[in-house]
Amino acid sequence: MPRDDAELTGAARTTRRDAVKNRQRMTSGPRLRVCHLTSAHSALDPRIFHKECRTLARAGYDVVLVGRHDGPADLDGVRLRPIPATQRGLKGRLVCMLRVYRAALRERADVYHLHDPELIPVGLLLKLRTGARIVYDMHEYFSEVIPARSGRTVGRRLRRAFWHMLLERVPIRFFDLTVFPTVSLAGEFGRLPRSVVLQNLPLVDAGECGEQRRDADHKEYDVVFVGAISEPRLRFTLSVAERLAARRPGFRWLFVGLRESMKRWIVDNYDGSFVRRHLVLVERVPHETVLSYLARSRVGFNYHPLEKRFLVAIPMKVFEYMLFSVPAVTTALPELKRLLKDGEEAVLVESDDPADYADAVSRLLSDAAAARSIGAAGEALIRTRLNWEHSEAGKMLDAYEQLRPKNRHA
Repeated sequence: MPRDDAELTGAARTTRRDAVKNRQRMTSGPRLRVCHLTSAHSALDPRIFHKECRTLARAGYDVVLVGRHDGPADLDGVRLRPIPATQRGLKGRLVCMLRVYRAALRERADVYHLHDPELIPVGLLLKLRTGARIVYDMHEYFSEVIPARSGRTVGRRLRRAFWHMLLERVPIRFFDLTVFPTVSLAGEFGRLPRSVVLQNLPLVDAGECGEQRRDADHKEYDVVFVGAISEPRLRFTLSVAERLAARRPGFRWLFVGLRESMKRWIVDNYDGSFVRRHLVLVERVPHETVLSYLARSRVGFNYHPLEKRFLVAIPMKVFEYMLFSVPAVTTALPELKRLLKDGEEAVLVESDDPADYADAVSRLLSDAAAARSIGAAGEALIRTRLNWEHSEAGKMLDAYEQLRPKNRHA
């Protein structure tokens, strides 16, 4: 059942108090310098900068972040050290790795935190040369993701075994801490003494959310999908949209974060009348703009095929929908089934049939009371329990305390 405004406000205050405790928590002993390294992500990536780096900085660590950015900066206590964007091809990647390695050496950090598999050689070199502690943040199940992205089926098992050894077993064996994004992915590697699960849960910012809600006087979009999407998933999602458009003449589906190539693909492969009447295609926009779109949408959508790489993943967009009281219709991935109550906090669909997803969305669009109930319950869950400040920040700080050298003196 949805909670009234007073209850929700009280829950938000409790979460903010937990966040303040995390921000004020200071590390024991001398101040350690931590250097986060990424070549594939933006320096302002939500997980890397806004969650992990800011959490460490507020806890008293000296935090540096090497990554793609316009120039040097100091944001929220995190010093940004920019590197140029990675050029295409093997030579470009090697040059980028060398730049990251040199930038990392200049920082003379106590702990280096890697966010990309191509930086594994950099981490090994840093460990040999500096003796620093190395953290490997395994954002995805790379040995499943890379072969799947190649699109080739011949020799996929052999390629999977090769990537598993190179990108997963090597860093787990030689590095000091492995960070997993989900319980399911950690379970694939058995019991590891030097690991922690940091779920990619949303940050709770009541002020930001409230401001966006005040700007949303009415719902302009029936369904919203946020983020990049592959062609197979886009084809499936548009099949859902076509079924809904056939039932609801005024139906509008908003896509936010599409690559330009995907926009062209839609225009080239679908009826022009369908695209103009029912689809709103938006490229990548600032985070604040994404929030305003969510506030103006009735239902949030997510689909993932039931493949191994997704069965151990956690789709961040589902929790972003919930934070804005937007009822989510999503594939019933194991991580979501573990965290959410189907029909109460979200709608979990155990199917690969577009018709089943269209039916689920249509029911919410036709039943405003049910949509409000699921949206409110989902928001309450995010604000009180499933958020970074309440659930994950403390675990990260505990794991980092274990990295502190026992014989280090001030």
